[in-house]
Formats: sequence, structure tokens, C-alpha cells
Amino acid sequence: ACVRGSACRVEVTSKAVDLTGSEVAVVGNSATCASATGVDLLQLTGTASAAGAAIDSMLSPGQYRLCWRRNGGTFVDVGGLEMIGAADSTFKCFVGDPCSITVTGYKLSGQASTSVQSDRSCAGAGIQ
Repeated sequence: ACVRGSACRVEVTSKAVDLTGSEVAVVGNSATCASATGVDLLQLTGTASAAGAAIDSMLSPGQYRLCWRRNGGTFVDVGGLEMIGAADSTFKCFVGDPCSITVTGYKLSGQASTSVQSDRSCAGAGIQ
């Protein structure tokens, strides 16, 4: 599982298949690897038996499938990925009026927290 906004890597290991020239595609959980054409491909780097790539840490929260292929071949489903965190949201509150927000997402825990920012950046906000 990955936490939205934090660094995340997918690692592929193999004892039988050379991973040189491999790619991984991330597709929606309800999609099949046959639909992986036209999506952003992650080039795996590493050795012939162990390779990895960074995952976009701002994927929408939810479940995904990981599809692998070598040298432009057919994609094969190699497992799942969960992106845990809050969904993108915009809230408007007005000075002097009561304000209530509801944060939605995937697998949010009771220890999750939010921070109110005056701009669109959460840099340095310490959000978890």
C-alpha cells in the first residue's frame, strides 16, 4: 500500500524472467491489463532479477491493478496497489458563519488529520 503524497515504489523481482526492458502500467481496479495501452508507463530500472519504479504519489485514493510487460509485449497482471489517503476536495467557508467539512478518501484512519491553509499548497503543513 502507498500513502497519498508520500514517496512510493513498486518493485518487481524474478528468478526466471530477465526484467531488462520491463514496464509497469497502473490501471483502475475494475480495468484489465488488456486496457493498459495509452496509460502512463513506468520504466523499471535495476538488474535483470530485481527492478523498480516510482509510483505517482498523487494518484486518486483507491485500488489499482499493476500490469507488467517486457520489450513491448502483452501486459500481465502482477498484483494490486492501494493508494491510501484523502480525495481532492475544495471547501468554502465564510467568516462569521459556521463551517463544517467532510473529508472523504480511501482507508482513512482515526489518526488522520487535516490542516487549513490559505493557499493551494500543503507544503510544510504536516498533514498526515
